[in-house]
Amino acid sequence: MQGIGLRGYKDMRLELNGFLISTDGSQFILKKRPNTDIAIQKDRWEIIGYYSTFDLALSKIPQEILLMKYDVSVIKDKLSTLESAIRSLDTIVIDNVKEEVV
Repeated sequence: MQGIGLRGYKDMRLELNGFLISTDGSQFILKKRPNTDIAIQKDRWEIIGYYSTFDLALSKIPQEILLMKYDVSVIKDKLSTLESAIRSLDTIVIDNVKEEVV
């Protein structure tokens, strides 16, 4: 997934473990859910940053998880869940590339 730019991702929205990576046509935007009741704040997101590539936005998520001041076991679970999601995302991207090439 290294070097994925905006080409072909104009209206992308990808939610991963309480984080959202979206695009506005010129950059990738990383957001996170506030640490409040999710049911009440369902559509609220806090912007973490703006990135030129998908990889940069994705690489910021583990850092943000560590800054959330969770218990070590919660951090471990969140990072493990994120790793699984990224691995499945790699598979989806590779499968889509194969389909486009064929």
